[in-house]
Amino acid sequence: MRLLKASEYIIPSACEAIRRAIFENGGGEVFFIGRVDVSRMVADVEPHAYGGKNSVPVLMRLVEYGDVVLHNHPDGSLEPSAADIDAAAALGDLGVGSYIIDNDCKNAHIIVPAFCEEGIKPLPLNEILAYFSPSGALAKNLEEYEHRPQQMAMAEAVVSAFNEDMIAIIEAGTGTGKSLAYLIPTITWSLQNKERVVVSTNTINLQEQLLNKDLPFLRDKAGLQFRSELMKGRQNYLCLRRVDYVRRESLWLESPKEKEIFEGIFDWAEKTDDGSLSDLNVRPPEQVWERLCCEPETCLRIRCTHYEDCFFYKARRRAARADILIVNHHLLMADLALRHTTGNYTESRVLPPFQRIIFDEAHHVEDVATNYFTIRVSRRGIIYSLGRLTSRSPDRREKGLLYVLAKKLFELHVENPSRLPEKMVRAVREDLIENVHNVSALVDMEFEKVMQRFLSFADAIGGGDEEGLQMRITPRELETDFWREDVADFISRVSSALSPLASSLKALLKDLEELPDKWKKEILDSAIEISAARERLELTAFNLNFFFNTDEGHCRWLDYKPGKRGRTDSLTFCIAPIDVRDNMRQAVYNVNRTIVMTSATLTVQNSFDFMLALLGLNYSGKEKATSGEGKHRLAPPEERLLTLSLGTPFQFERQAFVGVLTDVPEPGEPAFADALESAIMKAVNISKGGALVLFTSYRLMDKLYERLSPLLQQMGLACMCQGEEPRHKLLVRFKRIRDAVLFATSSFWEGIDVKGEALRCLLLTRLPFRVPTEPLLQARAEALENEGRDPFLEMDLPMAVLRFKQGFGRLIRSRTDRGAILIFDRRVVTKSYGQAFLQSLPTTAIHRLPAASLFDKMKAFFTGK
Repeated sequence: MRLLKASEYIIPSACEAIRRAIFENGGGEVFFIGRVDVSRMVADVEPHAYGGKNSVPVLMRLVEYGDVVLHNHPDGSLEPSAADIDAAAALGDLGVGSYIIDNDCKNAHIIVPAFCEEGIKPLPLNEILAYFSPSGALAKNLEEYEHRPQQMAMAEAVVSAFNEDMIAIIEAGTGTGKSLAYLIPTITWSLQNKERVVVSTNTINLQEQLLNKDLPFLRDKAGLQFRSELMKGRQNYLCLRRVDYVRRESLWLESPKEKEIFEGIFDWAEKTDDGSLSDLNVRPPEQVWERLCCEPETCLRIRCTHYEDCFFYKARRRAARADILIVNHHLLMADLALRHTTGNYTESRVLPPFQRIIFDEAHHVEDVATNYFTIRVSRRGIIYSLGRLTSRSPDRREKGLLYVLAKKLFELHVENPSRLPEKMVRAVREDLIENVHNVSALVDMEFEKVMQRFLSFADAIGGGDEEGLQMRITPRELETDFWREDVADFISRVSSALSPLASSLKALLKDLEELPDKWKKEILDSAIEISAARERLELTAFNLNFFFNTDEGHCRWLDYKPGKRGRTDSLTFCIAPIDVRDNMRQAVYNVNRTIVMTSATLTVQNSFDFMLALLGLNYSGKEKATSGEGKHRLAPPEERLLTLSLGTPFQFERQAFVGVLTDVPEPGEPAFADALESAIMKAVNISKGGALVLFTSYRLMDKLYERLSPLLQQMGLACMCQGEEPRHKLLVRFKRIRDAVLFATSSFWEGIDVKGEALRCLLLTRLPFRVPTEPLLQARAEALENEGRDPFLEMDLPMAVLRFKQGFGRLIRSRTDRGAILIFDRRVVTKSYGQAFLQSLPTTAIHRLPAASLFDKMKAFFTGK
């Protein structure tokens, strides 16, 4: 037998993953399944079974052609046993390689080398396009199928993106059928190249469409035998270890109401296969789920007794075997950011490794990237972390992790008298618990004090309303006493209280390590939870100091919200990067071979310029770094760019009546609300309901809903308003009633799909410009001004146009839909910038008329006269 260097067959990050899993298994045998790259190096490993010093199960059913199975010999002798030879022979018949390694993954014995088909197989364009032809698989199996040239054009662009390692930006109008246009090439690529592809969406609605409709159809009717999996963030999954801990150690501390909620989750835990939050019939309070969900800080990985049954790790193992992985933008961004930080693109991180991405709903990507890197510190967050450690119920009973730990240590001391646990009990009860209460009281007091000073300061300079106030920290604020004294004192006092408390908890955890092993096992769960709480406190102190001391490239602001429905007022310290374009280039474009970004709204006046600038794809700097190695090096993103704009197949000139009321006062004028009230009533009367009224302001929405609801009900129309019940329930009721009028804002401008008669009248009350006082927008506007550019034309206007296009797209969702779209903001015809909105619409048949004439034409459209 000849020993070989493991590094010649396994990449370094995979070796490290192997060593870690073996260490966590106490040095015993571990069974791994590895995937190889084009050079036959094992590039991705996943542990699947854990044995003892002499054996481990071989899970034949999990492997497929091209995989490599690996296991270690703890004694360092890599001579294969008879059982090893038999297993390797059986695996070899399946096209699976077999390696034996030592515990340090330094040496290897190759029983059967990896089977790997050399090179990448390009997608056959004609075969892909055949699916979309009038005689193809879609036409034969899809009800109401219609041949759409736009869909074929999009599929062709996606094929090019895969075959040529391109970044494709594709605007596909409503009705294109974009999900099938990218899924068929994506699935075909994954199957023939044995390469995972990630499909990322922004909304749950689209994920459900992909998982419940599009992917099953392609699997059942199009002859594509692939595996797809939805991967959610870790905190979406229930942690069985934490369930045991709460049920065993602290459930008795809860209030009767919370105890009932916990008991319901415990019952569900025994029945659910999925174990994720979305599988629960009733969403529990946030503070309850946070105590039971899976968190990285509290995870024991393979040392956990529930590892094999863990909902999160079962999902992760399924994801590792998936050809198509469905995720949301935020989870994908978390994975990409971690890979960029660690420089590791070949090992499982948040997600299994990948090099090709489809971004659907891509107009949200930049927002999600910004939100991901935004830091927020609030009173509620700090008090919650401290309350997890200890808190007092209304009847003065102690609760929390430290109280449970002290109780367990006391029980251990009674059973086995010893000075160490007795000393710890005294330290926890007399020092730590009281310390936490003192810090909690100090945090509460300091937040209240700085909040009152903030309100006084804001009142003095003018600002704020009943919805709250966001104040950006600019050089002007940095020179005020409020910043130099009040904010500085607050951060100093709070961080100076949190850091020593975190150190005390760290010392406690170190003392717990001195306990005998049999006692450490008894308090393991408490120690894990306390360690996680300590990390959160340390991070909070760091973030507060980062907020105070950092301004380079960041926007800082204070966000005040008045208490409603009995809640206390809140003040949050926020900091966000002003520009994420470089992050996108380094973490996304430079390291992924194929990227497809698609949405119905990516252009402004038929140009991609704004979106390319927003996403960092119009690079004009000096450095044009490449990524990858050898023949697989990637060209700079701007050299790999493909853009395609596809119009809608719907006939808007025939299906929709589009009108602008030219005699309504402009928004901001005193008479606007009254004129809007009258116009809404006339429009809804003509359409006989079936109307969606979209606002940009909650205040105006609530005001008009209060005025019009009684009048609409007198007309026999059901009247609904956003906020009355959850969004999805409101939409279900709206669709069912068919003659309802729904008043909505914010999230209803996009992502809702109401086909047919239920929605036949769409009223856009105002152009959706974002609030100019939003701190991050202010900071970005200043950055543009400093470059001699116009923030309104280059940022505010394009963002509003994209939002406007989203709202406009709510009405016509199929070839049989028919209805009216009215624009009540006459600035689209009176202002020079108004053409940017109208020229971005999928129709030029727009009626620009005074109200009386416009409503006559609208009535004729509905009556057909």
